Amino acid sequence: MDRRPPDYRQRDSLVQLDETKVQFLWSMGWWDGPLNGLALYEVRKCWFDINCPEDDDVHYHYILFPRSDSQADEAEIWHRTKRTYDGKRSLWVGRDESLHNENWLGPELTTTAPLGWFVDGKNSDFYAIKIYPSKT
Repeated sequence: MDRRPPDYRQRDSLVQLDETKVQFLWSMGWWDGPLNGLALYEVRKCWFDINCPEDDDVHYHYILFPRSDSQADEAEIWHRTKRTYDGKRSLWVGRDESLHNENWLGPELTTTAPLGWFVDGKNSDFYAIKIYPSKT
């Protein structure tokens, strides 16, 4: 079953959200920046999913989907129990297999109406590379 939403390349029907109000919590997928994951929009937990038009290679565009408390809890349990991957030994470290669902591919989005879309723009949480000034 495809859990991803329909292709929203035509965003005309969606409202553009203020990206500075989107607080990045964590990502599930990452490729030069977050692809999807959990965020806070105003006071509501939401799932963000990348939606880059092919002709735009400057910014990442995301669709934001509201989550119910139980849907947000499901995502949080997955994230909290996945632990860390040790590439040298090719195994997950600290994972409790009784709690973690390794087959979870993200929340069901095909039946959820999006809140709108946003671009990484002024929100540095969604930039692939962050440069922090030295503290000296």
